[in-house]
Order: sequence, then C-alpha cells, then structure tokens
Amino acid sequence: MTEKNATPLSSEITAIGQLADIFDEGLLLTNTDGVVLSANQVAAQLFGVDIVSKSIFDVIE
Repeated sequence: MTEKNATPLSSEITAIGQLADIFDEGLLLTNTDGVVLSANQVAAQLFGVDIVSKSIFDVIE
C-alpha cells in the first residue's frame, strides 16, 4: 500500500493499508479534508502511484 505517515494515526493507517492490499478493488483512505492518506496497489495502478497527499477531488476528476 502506498502511504505517507503524516498523521498521529500512522500505525493505524499502516494496519489498514496491509488489509487493503488483499482486496481486488481500489481502496483510498482520506482524511476529513479529502486528502489521500493511503492507497492500495489497485488504486495506485488506477489513479497513479503519486496520489498520496493529493486531494481526492483532484485524483478522481
């Protein structure tokens, strides 16, 4: 899972990321402002590997 550890919840994000990699669908984890905190491998392939730290609104346009 692609992620940046920029929050106090980084260990929880990492754990969610490890679980997300078992899914066949793309999964994005965002904060309340819509900034992508983490993306599984499928999402990174669909939207690009550099989507972490970008606004979800910019990613899905």
